[in-house]
Amino acid sequence: MLTPYSIISKILETYLRAYLARKLRERGYSQPKIADLLGVSQPTIHAYLNSEIYGVDNILSRIRETGISDKEFVLIAEQIMNLLIEGDRVGAMRIFIIYINGLLSSLKLCNYHRKIDPRIPENCNICAEIFIVREDIEMIEVLERAFQLISSVKGLVNLIPEVGMNIAYRKKETRDLRDILAYPSRIFKIDNQIVKIGRPEWGASRHLGTILLKISASRPELRAVANLKKHECISEWIRKNKIPHKVTGPHETGLEKEVIDDVSKAMSLNKNIRLVIDEGGMWLEPNVYIFAEDPLSLSLIIREIVSFCQEETF
Repeated sequence: MLTPYSIISKILETYLRAYLARKLRERGYSQPKIADLLGVSQPTIHAYLNSEIYGVDNILSRIRETGISDKEFVLIAEQIMNLLIEGDRVGAMRIFIIYINGLLSSLKLCNYHRKIDPRIPENCNICAEIFIVREDIEMIEVLERAFQLISSVKGLVNLIPEVGMNIAYRKKETRDLRDILAYPSRIFKIDNQIVKIGRPEWGASRHLGTILLKISASRPELRAVANLKKHECISEWIRKNKIPHKVTGPHETGLEKEVIDDVSKAMSLNKNIRLVIDEGGMWLEPNVYIFAEDPLSLSLIIREIVSFCQEETF
């Protein structure tokens, strides 16, 4: 009998370690240090680094067979790697366990499980019954991972608005601001460093939270939003990549409500856009609003923008 644990131990854990070994080597870590970080023997690390079986392209190909996308796998791997480098083994294990439980509870591995063991019946849903991940816990972990991914990108500090940046993430079923997660003190730049105080809290962002709340019915697929400073390099990135977007403002009243209403209206009426440039107004700083399905997808877009700006401007 092949259980889902076989997939996790023989494929996911093995190829994750091999991928991490290759990426750590690219960062200049020695084989003994990589072995220590990953908790395996040095001969195993040697195999990971030198066998064609564990080449990055082959790793991603094998992972895709399980139903996991390259983007999803790379994001998880990068987060785990950063935590291991920082010496936070418990944090790395927490992220991996929550991720694995999420895969199991969502039945995402079922098709691959049936492929390698055709005796598994179509109506099997054991994992959904056993591996339950509370939505609020998972959302906090996802938002924290997204922050760590974007805050590590050189150049983000140049795109933090004077009023601060935030990332908001709403539950699938949203009734009010208490169902929307964000950083209570926003994300600021201090001495060229990205700073946030504490962990995400529910109902912590009235501005971004209200926008998500307003578009939840018309754009239910978009559960995350972040704001960046309006900068010419972002406009150039939009032009170069032909990104669908809308421009709102400038606002004559100087009221925050007008920004919220106009950005929400632009997103609700234009189902093909995920980005709004707001021109601000009297006492209102211009901002760029970026929307995505979740904070990790959002972090990929922000990293792409920052990398482009880093090359072109900063």
